[in-house]
Amino acid sequence: YKVALHRLEVELPEELPASAVIPSFSPFVCEEEGDVLFRMSVTLGTAPGFSHMTEVGQFDCGGANHGVYRDATGGYAFPKSGSDGSGYAFAQSFGHRLTRIAPALVELFCKDAFFRTCKGIRLRGGVRLFVDGVPAGADTGELQLTDHGISGIPVFNVSRFASLALLEQRTVTAELDLLPELSGAAAEAYIRKRFHEWGWGKSAKEALCGLLHPALAAVVLERAQVHAATDAPMLSERECRAVAGVCKAFSITVCGYGDEKKAQTTAGGIPLDEVDGRTLESRFQKGLYFCGELLDVDAICGGYNLMWAWASGLACGRAAAER
Repeated sequence: YKVALHRLEVELPEELPASAVIPSFSPFVCEEEGDVLFRMSVTLGTAPGFSHMTEVGQFDCGGANHGVYRDATGGYAFPKSGSDGSGYAFAQSFGHRLTRIAPALVELFCKDAFFRTCKGIRLRGGVRLFVDGVPAGADTGELQLTDHGISGIPVFNVSRFASLALLEQRTVTAELDLLPELSGAAAEAYIRKRFHEWGWGKSAKEALCGLLHPALAAVVLERAQVHAATDAPMLSERECRAVAGVCKAFSITVCGYGDEKKAQTTAGGIPLDEVDGRTLESRFQKGLYFCGELLDVDAICGGYNLMWAWASGLACGRAAAER
C-alpha cells in the first residue's frame, strides 16, 4: 500500500449535513493510489509481517515489501459513528496493554430522590467531585438537573473521574455550588440580606424566589432544616448560615453514568509509553500506528478531543508516509 499525503481543501456549504462530509471528500481522496476504508471493523491481527483480517478481507502490512496500518477505529463512545471498540482487541493481539476504559464526557446518575421534582432545572453553578472523600475534579458553568442525576458541560468535564472510580467500586460523591460567584462568607451575608432585609411579608421559600427555582429552593430549605413557610425575617442566624451552607455545598451521591451510546469520548486506552512519542508507531510492531481515542488520552469539552484526533492522525499519517 502506498500512503499518499497531501493538502486537501474542499469548500463545503454551511448547511451541508454531517452525513455528507465523507462523500464530499471521497472523490478527491480516491484519486490517490491506495485503498480508503470507512466503518471497518478489525477482527484479527497477526505478527510479524504483519497481516490483519477485517470485514472486507485480509491486508498485509509492516514488512519490507508491505505498507503500514493506521488504527483510527476509535473507542467505544458514540457507536453510531462506527466506533465499536474493535481496535482495542486488535492492539492487544500485538501485546499492547489497555488501561481501564470507561465512558467520558457523559451525564452522571444520582441516588437522591429529589431529582424527580427538579428535573429540567438549569442553573449556573459549580460541581466538585470526590472519590472516597478525596477531591478528584471540579468545574463551573451551566448545570442541568435531570430526573435521574446531573448533566451539563461542567458535569461532563469531571465525569471521567466518576466513571473510572465507579468501575473500581469506589464511593463517588459530588457537591453542587449553587452560588458560584460568592465565597462562603459572602453567600452567608447575601442569604441573610434576602431573608432579613428583603424578606418582609414573604416566607422563606418566597424569599429565595429569583435566586433558586422554587422546586430546588424547597429542597435546599429542607436540607437546611428550615420550614419553607416560616416568615423570612424570623429566621435565626444559624438558619441563615445553614441555608447558605447547603447552597455552597449541595451534596449528592453518584451511583452511575451514561453508557457509551451517550458518551462523547472514551477514557483510557493504549498507554502512551507503548507508542513512539513523535510518530505514534507501536513499540511492539513496526508499521503499526495508533491515533485518536484508541490511545489513553481524553480531555474536557471544548474541541480538545477533536483536536487530539486530528493532530494524532496527522502525526502518524506523516510518519507512515515517510516509511
